Amino acid sequence: MIRQLISAILATAVAGGLYGCKSTDGAGNWKLAVSETFDDAEALDSWHLDGPAGVSVTPRGELQIETRQVMIGGEKARCSVLWFGKPVDGDVRYEFDARGELGNRCLFFFNARPLKGQKSIFDWQRSTAKYMDYAGEPRMQLYTLGMLRYDQEKENLRIVGGELAEYLKQMEALPRSPERKRRNEIFQRKTILQSFPRAAKSPDRMSHYALTVTGARIVLEVDGATVLDVVDEHRKANPLRGGYFGFRNFRPSRAWYDNLRVYRR
Repeated sequence: MIRQLISAILATAVAGGLYGCKSTDGAGNWKLAVSETFDDAEALDSWHLDGPAGVSVTPRGELQIETRQVMIGGEKARCSVLWFGKPVDGDVRYEFDARGELGNRCLFFFNARPLKGQKSIFDWQRSTAKYMDYAGEPRMQLYTLGMLRYDQEKENLRIVGGELAEYLKQMEALPRSPERKRRNEIFQRKTILQSFPRAAKSPDRMSHYALTVTGARIVLEVDGATVLDVVDEHRKANPLRGGYFGFRNFRPSRAWYDNLRVYRR
């Protein structure tokens, strides 16, 4: 009860501009759209799961995603994406605490938008949650942010799906060869907007992420330090302004999230 009261006070203060949520581009007017501290299992009703995973709220009041390895339709599945069920449109700021087990390959999916006449990204199934279900999907485009990769030196911000999907499908259809290697290098250049030094320091403690998307500009702060500031030059005229967001796990592993707040304007 005390924790819920404190969270409510902070959320009200933030929404009113008294605490937190400082715009990275000098402007204000942010409005709180989503606030969740995962104090009970009812919080899970707002989420949609792709792939094999157990999703629960821990006794400490954290969202736990435990990805499993199973066979689905003769295909090995060992990935999951937990999506928030409704899009947040406009300029968006995402804030949350996160940690994961060593060896995990977490991604934050954000500003995911349906294309080609689709009304929602949930209009089709992704039961295995494999990477091609997103990066190779022309009916959706999204940004992906590498995070919680404690055993790697760098992480990447990418744009995938949409018009980039067909190129990836053609590349994946090739046998291992110099041509496939050449095309993969091109794909990396097309999709990676910026690489940045690994920001989360230890799987033993939460790291605080604050990701602000203003038009085509994307700024990432981790534990108060700015680690990424880039403009998606190819989408300056038509940026991905908000959309769906979610947490992706790769490999049988666990990750934990808390204190989620999403703002828009």
